[in-house]
Amino acid sequence: MESEQLFNEDDAQQSYDLQVALMLERWSNQIVKLGAYPKGYFTVDFKSMIPETLLCWTYGETKIAHTHKIWENFKHRRPIEHPEVYSFEFSLN
Repeated sequence: MESEQLFNEDDAQQSYDLQVALMLERWSNQIVKLGAYPKGYFTVDFKSMIPETLLCWTYGETKIAHTHKIWENFKHRRPIEHPEVYSFEFSLN
């Protein structure tokens, strides 16, 4: 059919994939400029004052409230205990 010739599903998927890749690359570059480490889709690690420890944030969280060791990854993260003591209570709003 003529309408099938006007719309190519493969081209649409390829265009979508490219747009997503470009968006993620721009986001990642902006995070690096802030001095943080992008670690996946909208997951970020930050340096901390505690040796061998990173602060951890992911999309949807309103503050940086988790940490993990430098040799660990996102699945190992745990809540920061007493963030007010270490001044780790950062609001992202």
